[in-house]
Amino acid sequence: MIEARAEHRLSVDRLIPLIDVKRTLAVSWPMLIELVREGTLTVYDITGCTVDLTQVTEHTRGLRVLETDLKAYIDSLKVK
Repeated sequence: MIEARAEHRLSVDRLIPLIDVKRTLAVSWPMLIELVREGTLTVYDITGCTVDLTQVTEHTRGLRVLETDLKAYIDSLKVK
């Protein structure tokens, strides 16, 4: 019975607030905002308001990054 439940579990990535992404990457707000605006980091708006990427600033609230997207970005930075 336990195995059947495991098969039906929904896998959902954690959404990380931009302030935590900034701290994780140890970058400045302008650098983080540039990554968002150029589409390097995909952000999701949890406020229900329409957010235009060109208007994103360090004061924009409600934006999150999927944990797997952040991990993939960090992985792409590895020196090869």
